[in-house]
Amino acid sequence: PQVLGRNSNQETFSDPLCSGRLMADEQRVLANRIALTCLNTFRSQVSRKGKVSGREYTILAGYVVHEKSTDEMWTVALATGLKCLAGDKIRPSGDVVNDCHAEVLATRALRSIFLKA
Repeated sequence: PQVLGRNSNQETFSDPLCSGRLMADEQRVLANRIALTCLNTFRSQVSRKGKVSGREYTILAGYVVHEKSTDEMWTVALATGLKCLAGDKIRPSGDVVNDCHAEVLATRALRSIFLKA
């Protein structure tokens, strides 16, 4: 398996198994597949338990594993969020998550998976 990701400042996905850059159409297809994988996980496992209703919006970030041999994708880390603690709420002890933006929380979740492996 290989972890695929997208940086908001990058136009391409990094894929160590491919030589060179993916063509633009292939990038869009891959990006859509990654997004749909995350959205389907959110809809099937998270949204029923959370606060997001049909008329609300939230920020969603996730990491997806792509198994090249079977072309399967599955979500390994997923988070929603869009807030940071105010300066007076930050704790120097580090026992409170200061940055609760979705991409930060998803990255923390992925790191915890790596650390447990």
